Amino acid sequence: MESLDRPFTEKEISNAVFSLPKGKALGPDGYPSEFYQTFWDLIKSDICKFFNQFHAGNTDISRLNYTFISLIPKKQEYDQATFIKGRQISDSFLTVAEIISHNRRIKTSGVLLKLDFEKAFDMYVYCFNEKNRYQDKLPNVDVFVCTADPMIEPPAMVINTVLSVMAYEYSPEKLSVYLSDDAGSELTFYALLEASCFAKSWIPFCKKFKVEPRSPAAYFKEERIGPKDGLQAAEWEKTKSLYTEMENRINDVVKFGKVSENIRQQHRGFLEWNRATTSQDHQAILHIFIDGRDKNAIDDEGFTLPTLVYMAREKRPYRHHNFKAGAMNSLLSLSLSCILCYISNEQVCDIWFVPFSYVITATTIFNLWEALSIGYTMKQWWNEQRMYLFKRLASYSFAFIDTILKHLGLNKSTFIITAKVADDEVLKRYEQEIMEFGSPSPMFTVLATLAMLNLVCLIGGTKRLVLDEGIGLLGPMLLQFVLCGSVVLINMPVYQAMFFRNDAGCMPTSITLTSVALAMLAYIVPEQYFRFPRIS
Repeated sequence: MESLDRPFTEKEISNAVFSLPKGKALGPDGYPSEFYQTFWDLIKSDICKFFNQFHAGNTDISRLNYTFISLIPKKQEYDQATFIKGRQISDSFLTVAEIISHNRRIKTSGVLLKLDFEKAFDMYVYCFNEKNRYQDKLPNVDVFVCTADPMIEPPAMVINTVLSVMAYEYSPEKLSVYLSDDAGSELTFYALLEASCFAKSWIPFCKKFKVEPRSPAAYFKEERIGPKDGLQAAEWEKTKSLYTEMENRINDVVKFGKVSENIRQQHRGFLEWNRATTSQDHQAILHIFIDGRDKNAIDDEGFTLPTLVYMAREKRPYRHHNFKAGAMNSLLSLSLSCILCYISNEQVCDIWFVPFSYVITATTIFNLWEALSIGYTMKQWWNEQRMYLFKRLASYSFAFIDTILKHLGLNKSTFIITAKVADDEVLKRYEQEIMEFGSPSPMFTVLATLAMLNLVCLIGGTKRLVLDEGIGLLGPMLLQFVLCGSVVLINMPVYQAMFFRNDAGCMPTSITLTSVALAMLAYIVPEQYFRFPRIS
């Protein structure tokens, strides 16, 4: 009886462990005896502690195999072997038998790890619930891809952008992709027709094998040699072959300059084009290639495809609708409203400054709170405010100047083709929240000129305040100082890109020199030829 009441010793427990037969486990789900014997030096203290707690009556042995069982809703995913087309659970046993037989034939040593096959087929890395927790609350997303000229922007390049957007990890029922063709070209229309067919293979391929990047051209350029895995290698070869054939067909049509009659007969959408149709004279064209609401709009794996739409707004020679950014009459009406605001709008009394300032302050604070609540940093929010101002300064000014020069016959602007695939350096700058200015776009010339003009004016005003007229200048000029200083503060990334950065995303030297010259000219000419009132 004394031996029964005495606590377990380490030697007794050790002898019991090492007396266990080889290849046996403590229960259906227990570790084999080899595990305890091999790692005994590491686990013996915990094992001995557990046995003595049990001896003292501090452990409920009935809870050793206590398990929480939760039912996880199953989702048909590509990663689950049981859902692969043509795959059966019995195939796994046949595969194991073949492996064993093969190893015996070639007399190669190896290790086979036996698993509970029922559990193996139930196991699933289940990030689905978290990722799609708010699936029903996700907003509908419309993505617009714009193109201006099939000769400058090859249709094969444009559809790569379209296909990469269609392959987004987003609910396809809530994703719509629109190709806005400013040229109204049948070549681009044909390329999108080909893309709508290729998308049925490309989208499931991307999601099945977690393809990155999702532009076919960029992906197959990086992955010149396909994977060696049997299933993925076969699908890789098939998908690459489909893409190459599609790209060749599109390029052949572009080289020929028009769509052949055989192709025209394949789709009724080509009836929109006739001999009288040109890029500057055509009716509005709208065609839905893939309607996400249609139950038949599915890919090769049976999943819903995103909506895909081709659109080209109406253009007529006798109407002012020849600008990529929108109808000219809308642009002119907005510009005239801004120019004539001091004449046409009534003066606001001082007391009415309060509600306007309240609205501005309240909306800014609410916008900041909203951005922070969804995970934005202060820098991200501030950069977003910068972009709002950049778009207003650059786009309206550029459109106004371009319109005047075009009507005077002095300028015909061209569109700068930007890269559709970001390299590692661009991605690095993007992750660091550094703005990209690399391409020599006319928009950047306007933006840099306005930024430099405000900087020069702020320096000139500060000189008048400090050296010439003193503190008396602040009274009538305070708001001008605040406004000019705010614009300078917002344009800090522009100054950094012009003068302090030397990476590939900095402002091109030609734009920097042009903007400095224009800003100095705009500052010096009025200073020389107009007399400014002095504050006494």
